[in-house]
Amino acid sequence: MVILLNKREWGSTFEDIASSYLEKIGCVILNRNWTCRWCEIDIIAKINRSTICTQNSKTDKNPLNRSPCLVFVEVKFLSNRFYDISHVVSRKKLNSQKRAINCYLNAQPEHFRSKDLSFRFDLIVITKLQGKFLLQHFIGINF
Repeated sequence: MVILLNKREWGSTFEDIASSYLEKIGCVILNRNWTCRWCEIDIIAKINRSTICTQNSKTDKNPLNRSPCLVFVEVKFLSNRFYDISHVVSRKKLNSQKRAINCYLNAQPEHFRSKDLSFRFDLIVITKLQGKFLLQHFIGINF
């Protein structure tokens, strides 16, 4: 029996894979498919910055770099595993994500918007090779 999934069901499947990965590296998933007027944010997670947020987390003694970090994640499935990262997320998509992130942050209670709380935008690309899903995590995509 063959089960055909529609685009939304496939998207949910890839977001499940990405969420599981993020939880394995220490993230707590706060929201999935959070929407506002401009855009949908696939995954919103919170992570202790010393886990993965800074490149020099093992040697960095600055306590601000160990504060919590919100991670806004875009999940993409690509049928071709050879791709140019600059073509995966367009400038228009980045701008709408930036506006959505600001909308999300402004909708949170005041205590949630701590000065110590930083945030970043990540991209998770999932491809398929020989029946297995491959995941690549691009950390801190610049707007």
